Amino acid sequence: MDFKEYVKLAMKTNVEDRSFQDNILNGLLGLCGETIEFLTASEDGKLDELGDCYWYTALLFHTTGLELLNITKAKNSLMSSIGLLSDHFKKHFFQGHSLDSNLVQVLLSDIKFRLDVSTTFINSSPEEVMEHNINKLKKRFPEGFEVEKSINRKGN
Repeated sequence: MDFKEYVKLAMKTNVEDRSFQDNILNGLLGLCGETIEFLTASEDGKLDELGDCYWYTALLFHTTGLELLNITKAKNSLMSSIGLLSDHFKKHFFQGHSLDSNLVQVLLSDIKFRLDVSTTFINSSPEEVMEHNINKLKKRFPEGFEVEKSINRKGN
């Protein structure tokens, strides 16, 4: 499974009637939280948490409509790219700055690159992590995202 296919499948569990701003904030906050959960998870939990990082990255790509750049080296660390992206959207949403889609595309591609590198630390691959995440989501939300199923899921 490539990332483009993953985004399409992952977004079946997104709430589509949210605004652009709400989806961006959900993506950024989710990515921050899930990255910390990945970094602090037990070995058994790292695959799930990294999959969740991919989901929020997919949400950000889907919402912005930007294409993944083919990069071979990220300019920033994972958390630095997330922080810079968050800061850029903060300035756009709350301080009147224009949105620099080129910067957003580079930072999102950096994040995706760093997630791909992170798969090697858990003896996995991007494809395996994305497939695992889609299978988890299909089981949890077979008809799409539901608040009740999110709140009352097993293994909270």
